[in-house]
Amino acid sequence: MLLICRNNPESHAMLRRVARENDECGPIINRFFKKIFIVKCVGNSNVVLCDDPFAMLYAFFFHNKKNTHLRLWALEIWQHQVHLRGIKAWLRYFAFTAASYFCFRISDSIVFPSRARSDFICSKYSSLGLSAKSRIVLNVPEFFQASPFKDEQLAQKFSQFRSAYKKVLIYAGSLQEGRLISNLIRPKHRFGDIGLVICGDGPLGSYVLSSQKTDRSILFLGSINRSTLSYVFGKCDFGVLSYDNELLNTRLCAPLKIWEYLHHDLIIIGNKNAALMGEWSEYIDCFYENESDIFTIIENGVETKPKKKIPVFDREKVIGM
Repeated sequence: MLLICRNNPESHAMLRRVARENDECGPIINRFFKKIFIVKCVGNSNVVLCDDPFAMLYAFFFHNKKNTHLRLWALEIWQHQVHLRGIKAWLRYFAFTAASYFCFRISDSIVFPSRARSDFICSKYSSLGLSAKSRIVLNVPEFFQASPFKDEQLAQKFSQFRSAYKKVLIYAGSLQEGRLISNLIRPKHRFGDIGLVICGDGPLGSYVLSSQKTDRSILFLGSINRSTLSYVFGKCDFGVLSYDNELLNTRLCAPLKIWEYLHHDLIIIGNKNAALMGEWSEYIDCFYENESDIFTIIENGVETKPKKKIPVFDREKVIGM
């Protein structure tokens, strides 16, 4: 099987589940405004799996031999990932809309990460009869073995922080505008008895770092590897999920972090996102209206739901075996 993708298969959580360590990584080619990664995977040699429409366009023109089966892994709703502000955003929207329509039509099968996304796309493109060739495989990431901090100073800092608070909330993700991070930090000083651990990087990294200096109940660990993050998850009590309802791609979110939180027995607090309150509601212990409510909810206590079973990632269903 050939995996052709525009996301790096070595760092992307879901592509890494298909592209295994012993698979042969082929050439990296610059096409369609971004690098194209080509990986030869174990599986049906006639199958070409693509992670977005432009990767599939490349496959269609350069790897579409006789008996080739083109499969699209629709990990995102691409044309609805960014706000339509400015010419560049609109050009991106029209390019992905046209490319998506073409790829939906030519693909042998389409893999969706959630029922809501599958239903939406199949309804929107009903004339293409996509329901018959759609599959649903949830975004369940690989769970890494927990590995303590190699940096002794950081290990001691985290250990002291953890022991200072009975309840610790973790936010792990991108530190950028549009995420909950700013609104999470602003009211934090009123809840000094709850520890807040933040992991990740992005434009707001310096803001988080400065907040840590003025509020001892905030610990910023920056970007850490997944094994160490697994260790940190295991030492926390609450995990927060936040997805806005403006962009369709996030309104119909298919979050990996739900499964990571469940794997580490964290109490999950989510915002009132359409998908979190719909398809994923059985996995969320409590919902909040505003970010400032999160600490009040933790302070008052959360009645947890019965432990849920984590679905098994079906690799064979993705690659078409």
